[in-house]
Amino acid sequence: MSTQTKADLALLGITFIWGTSFSIIKDAISRFDALEFLALRFAVAAAVLIILFWRDLLSAQRSDLLAAVWIGLILWLGFTLQVKGLELTTPSKSAFVTGFSVILVPLFESALKRKFPPALNVLSATSALVGLYLLSGTRSVWPLDRGLLFTFLCAVGFALHVIVVGHFARVQNLNVMVVGQVTVTAVASCILSFQHGIPRLILPPRVAVAILVTAVLATALAFYTQNWAQKHTLPSRTALIFSMEPVFAALITYFTLRERWSSQMLIGCVLIFAGIVSSELHSKEKISMESMG
Repeated sequence: MSTQTKADLALLGITFIWGTSFSIIKDAISRFDALEFLALRFAVAAAVLIILFWRDLLSAQRSDLLAAVWIGLILWLGFTLQVKGLELTTPSKSAFVTGFSVILVPLFESALKRKFPPALNVLSATSALVGLYLLSGTRSVWPLDRGLLFTFLCAVGFALHVIVVGHFARVQNLNVMVVGQVTVTAVASCILSFQHGIPRLILPPRVAVAILVTAVLATALAFYTQNWAQKHTLPSRTALIFSMEPVFAALITYFTLRERWSSQMLIGCVLIFAGIVSSELHSKEKISMESMG
C-alpha cells in the first residue's frame, strides 16, 4: 500500500469520525449545556495536543503565536455557532449545511482577489442554496429556522478559517498553529461558558464519553492525522474525501436516531452535496481543510 493510499484512508477515517460526531454531540447537548460541552471538549483536546507538541511550543516564534490566536478566534466562532445551531436542528441537517463552507471558500477567495468567481463555483453555490431551501423542510419565503441560520453562519466562519489557515500555513510552524488554535478555542469557550456560571465537574456518563470522543478523536487525533496526511496526498483528493462528511452524518443519524426524511429534504441534501463536490472538483487552489468537525 502506497503512502498516498494510507494518507487517503487516514483522511477517510477522520471524515467518518467527524460525520459520527454530529449525532454524539446532539445527544450530549440535549443533556448538558452546549457552551459547557464545547469548553470541556476543547480543553481536553488542547491538553492532549500540548502533551504531543510541547517541544514545538518551546521553540515557537512570536509570529506563530499571533497567527494561532487569530486562527483560534475564528475557529471558536465557527464551533460556537455550530453547536448553538445543533441545539435547534438535526445532526444530518447540521452536517450538510456545515459543508457549505467548502463552496464559500472559492467565492471568498475570488472576492479577496477582486475577481468574479468562476461560473462553476457560482453554479455550485446556487445548487447548494436551493438545496438549503429544500432541506429546511418549509415552503415559507424565509426558510431558514434559527438552527439552520446559526449553522450557515458557522459555515461562513469555517470558510474564513480555511482561508486564514491557508495563508499562515505557508510561513508559520504548523504544529504550533494546530496547538495554538485549539488552545485559544478552549480558552474563549471557557470564558463564554463562565458567563453562565462555573462549569459542572460531575458529568452524566454519556456526556463524559461524548467529550472524550470528540476531544481526543474528533479534535486532537483528527487534526494531527490531517497534518500528516496532507503532506502525502493532493489537496483536491483531500477536499473530495472531506465532502463525504455530511453523507456519513446522515447515515449515522438515520441508523442511531431514526431520523426521517421527506422527499423534499432528500433532494435538498443531494443538491447541497452536488454543489460541494462540483466546487471541489473545480478548485485548483492549495488550501487547508482544517475546519470540518
